[in-house]
Amino acid sequence: MTNKGYLLLLMLCLCGYMPLLAQNNLNIISKTTGNTIELRWAPTNLDAWRYGNDFGYKLERITIFRDGKQLIPVETVVLSTALRIKSLSEWEKREDEKYFAIAGECIFGEHYSALATSPVSIYKHYQQEQNKFGFSLYCADMNKEVADYMGLYFADKTAKPGESYSYRLTFASPDSAHCDTARTFGALNNHPVDIIPAKPDAFFDNNGVMVTWKNNHSNHFVGYYVERSFDNKTFARLSEDPIAVIQSSLQNNYYTDTTVTNVSKVYYRIVGVDSFSDESKPSESTAILNSKPISQYAEISSAQSVDNGVEINWRFNLETETGSVDGFKIYRAHSAETISHCLATITDVDQRSYIDPHPLPDNYYYVSVFNSSEEKYNPYPYYCLIIDSIPPIKPLAPQGVCDSLGRVTLSWRNPDPDDVAGFRLLRKNSEGEMFLMHVPYMLTDTFYIDTISLKTLSPNVYYALISVDARGNQSDLSPTLAVARYDTIAPQPSMISDIQLNKNNVVVSWNRSVSRDVKSYLLLRRLSTAESFDTLAVVAADVLLYEDKTAEPGFEYYYQVITRDGYGNFAASKLKAMEIPTPPEPEWKLQNTKSLNSITLKWSNKHATKQVDKILIYRKTDDKPLHYYTMVKNTDTFEDKNLVMGKHYAYRIRVVYTDATETQLSNEVESEM
Repeated sequence: MTNKGYLLLLMLCLCGYMPLLAQNNLNIISKTTGNTIELRWAPTNLDAWRYGNDFGYKLERITIFRDGKQLIPVETVVLSTALRIKSLSEWEKREDEKYFAIAGECIFGEHYSALATSPVSIYKHYQQEQNKFGFSLYCADMNKEVADYMGLYFADKTAKPGESYSYRLTFASPDSAHCDTARTFGALNNHPVDIIPAKPDAFFDNNGVMVTWKNNHSNHFVGYYVERSFDNKTFARLSEDPIAVIQSSLQNNYYTDTTVTNVSKVYYRIVGVDSFSDESKPSESTAILNSKPISQYAEISSAQSVDNGVEINWRFNLETETGSVDGFKIYRAHSAETISHCLATITDVDQRSYIDPHPLPDNYYYVSVFNSSEEKYNPYPYYCLIIDSIPPIKPLAPQGVCDSLGRVTLSWRNPDPDDVAGFRLLRKNSEGEMFLMHVPYMLTDTFYIDTISLKTLSPNVYYALISVDARGNQSDLSPTLAVARYDTIAPQPSMISDIQLNKNNVVVSWNRSVSRDVKSYLLLRRLSTAESFDTLAVVAADVLLYEDKTAEPGFEYYYQVITRDGYGNFAASKLKAMEIPTPPEPEWKLQNTKSLNSITLKWSNKHATKQVDKILIYRKTDDKPLHYYTMVKNTDTFEDKNLVMGKHYAYRIRVVYTDATETQLSNEVESEM
């Protein structure tokens, strides 16, 4: 496919148009249009362009949200495994179309030869490859169909309302690296915001009307159309192709209209073109009167110091001026490279002097001539030096904070940017010391990151500032800033002084830590048989005792007090043990009654706290020893009929509980048969 005429024309028009190198090899963007999410991507360098042309691209859609709920896990769909450049035969069908012809020549034309041995030849071929890479991407930006033919466009028509997607693009090869992955987000709910180019400015020069506009949306628009109207209603485009964006966002775009006719007023507006070759709504129009341009500069003849400032005088021959003049503007700058501040606008065309009441130490003055269509000034300023012996305004106290690594971040405000050129930073480590110059050079920024030692008992570090003007005059010392050091030293531990029983509760007391930065105490407790502690309480630094109401009788506990400061440092006391005694079980009362042939025993205990399992009954006869006699369950009485008349009997009982514990022998009861 050959159409070198188109390529040569575009190279002349777009000389220097090259994409910026990016950290990743791929970039991708999305745009919602109706029921479709459109996707455009591009390689960011020559090698990635070649790689994409060889292997194509793989596009995946990952569903993250559905109907406002996050999907876990997400759903992944492969939209295409190989979005590639269409075949040469497909391109040849459209070779009569300009952007297809240029992009096709860049892709299918002769490429860099590895057989070139001359350094000049190698560089020449490399530059040609770079130009082809840039021109092909420009054509894809200017025509969505060209981007589709290059495998750089996809329209997702299967997207559904209520779902949010992440699109993942990689090269369609098995060895794609992390830098070969690009992502973007899309949702049908995200209706695109209308982005409109900035309102242009227009002024006459020797070649016609210069139209200029700010490049505020350089990340969105890839080109612009300039449109002209003589009635502010019907606009016509001044170029067949969009003007490519070749400047950074800090610069302006320019277009010179050399075909404007001799009319009283002309209007200009801007239309942006994005990477999907879609056009924006037009910008607000600007009007310019079609008057004769100003033909001469105003020339400053003198600028000298007077009692009330600097008097500026200039020359301008109004009689020989061919165009209309509305007045003069006085500018002052810090350097010869910039015009920073308009001091005055003078509408008296016969005035030729002005007094600057607040000059700088170094002054660069400009005087411009203006009318309703243009402003013209001599690009070479007039320099005026003011002898300055007055100290600048002293700064306010800086602001600062110290982090856990000992880094102190300081910031402050410039009290007079027109006079103060920099600052001296002073530091001392204790309040009673003298300030010393901490940084050997003058700081021109309004922040500084210092590093201090944290392994010291001095709680603060102190800073102050001195303002310095361009003549070296220094201000008085600013108010002092005290920055608290980040504390990494643990406080002195508090010790448990006493543990007492108060009825069934344990009262723990401890002494006050000698450290002044204590913020709180933690009281810990664990069973003697356990390994880990439980936190009983967190109390303020002025609380020195705590009553433990949850300790249970029959167990031994270990108590410990943790002393903490405000930075999270802590120190632990020694352990102190406390055993909670088990209260004695209430006694069982045994009673007996005698009948003609038997003795009946009855026992009771109204204060028993445990469940009874069985009762062991003991008996002795006359002078024989007490011995186990029998056992009963689930009763509180026993009738003994195994008796002999004339004998003396004595009884006692022992209660056995369900937890296998048992009581002492009860009281003894006696009966005579």
